[in-house]
Amino acid sequence: SDKPDLKLYVEQEQRTFRITLRDSSGLADNVIVKISTDFDEEKIYAVIGAAVGHSPVRLQLAPLKASSRKASPIKYGDKFDEVLNFMKANKQPRVLIYTKLLHSLKEFENLQKINVMLCRQDIDKPKQLSLFFGKEDRYLKDLIDKVPKEDIPASDDVTWKFCLLNRGKISQILDSEFPISKAVGRSVNLGLAEVPVKGSGRLCSFFCYSGSYLNSVRVPGIISFSEKESPSEFKKQLSSLTGVEIKDLNLFDDSMFPEPFSFELLQENPLAEAEMPIKFENYLGLSST
Repeated sequence: SDKPDLKLYVEQEQRTFRITLRDSSGLADNVIVKISTDFDEEKIYAVIGAAVGHSPVRLQLAPLKASSRKASPIKYGDKFDEVLNFMKANKQPRVLIYTKLLHSLKEFENLQKINVMLCRQDIDKPKQLSLFFGKEDRYLKDLIDKVPKEDIPASDDVTWKFCLLNRGKISQILDSEFPISKAVGRSVNLGLAEVPVKGSGRLCSFFCYSGSYLNSVRVPGIISFSEKESPSEFKKQLSSLTGVEIKDLNLFDDSMFPEPFSFELLQENPLAEAEMPIKFENYLGLSST
């Protein structure tokens, strides 16, 4: 009577198959788990959560289509029956793409997403951040807490401000009371940039280009300057900040017509602790060698 039921074992094995778990960030190695068509949703999430080392309720799963493209994520409360049966019948790849969430899946699906370009001078290209916020988050000051701390390291020399980007250039530093609702949508390109807070100078928006001003290189930024500086000192300061060997300096307005650089032509923008918003009427173009 203690002998295993071979028929039952075979039937259970027939309902069990292996699924490859793929990290959506691409940072972790693939993991293989055994899933049975007998498992309910709670059991499936528990098995996958244990395999990838994350809370089951804070996982988002998405299957692959037969075309090997990512399908829509499985929503909270959805049944796995169809997905598992398609995998079992080899009608779609036996792969699930998982995303580790900071919130439970149920909470996450009630959040909105906004894309922000991180403009940090120690990276070559702007980095896109996807920030998620809830109905209680109304202003940009509520959004800054959603940014991973490793992306905006604390410093005594700079503060982090949301800004508007116009054709890859920082055109305006926004007030912390700027409504998030106005920043959501294709018409607004939202950035997050380092803004100097020390010194007696003024602020200037700059961008780097090579050859033509249309060929932007590195990330746009904001620098403080003083008319007491000589152009050569200012040029060294810019080169040190950007890591770019500067050939020439020009000023551009929104028409992108270049004028030779002079301190007198730069508008008077106070430092970052002054009242926001700050709108830049012109941009400093750094031509690299």
